[in-house]
Amino acid sequence: MIDQPIDKLTKSIEEARTGRSYQTEIRRAILTDLKYLATEGWKFDWAAEMVDSEVYKLTVPKLGSTIHGLISLMRAAGFVQVNLVESHPENVGRKKRYQGIAGNLFAFAANLAFDLGHDGIVMFIAKSELISHYEKTLGAKRMGRSPKMFLDSAASSRLVAQYFGDKHGNRS
Repeated sequence: MIDQPIDKLTKSIEEARTGRSYQTEIRRAILTDLKYLATEGWKFDWAAEMVDSEVYKLTVPKLGSTIHGLISLMRAAGFVQVNLVESHPENVGRKKRYQGIAGNLFAFAANLAFDLGHDGIVMFIAKSELISHYEKTLGAKRMGRSPKMFLDSAASSRLVAQYFGDKHGNRS
């Protein structure tokens, strides 16, 4: 279940205090990447998440190897399923250091869904109190009255264009 608010859609990630943007890199995480997350205050057991899902890390190469965000996803028939999204603890709350992390990770999932030939379709389950938030910030749509949500081609195109340029053509 996704309970990560989208603080701001940026062009990459940006320093909250100054507005300065940094180029990010998203790569598949390996077990050694996740070794010290619990001691840094991360909420989820990301090593356990690697058993059944693909886990990707978001870093800012210019600033070192710190993991600023993580996403767990699965490739399914016709869509990409996002299981978890989490920002580094220093990037949560009013005094966060960087913003745009969760948006960047959702854009990565949308981009992958296009690359796999799934027309950018991304599915996830939202915490009830964040459903309208995801509708407004990501353009996600709700499946009936359930907490299941999805990004359609238009919403995914906007996210990919926001973070990666108009890579897949604007389909909105």
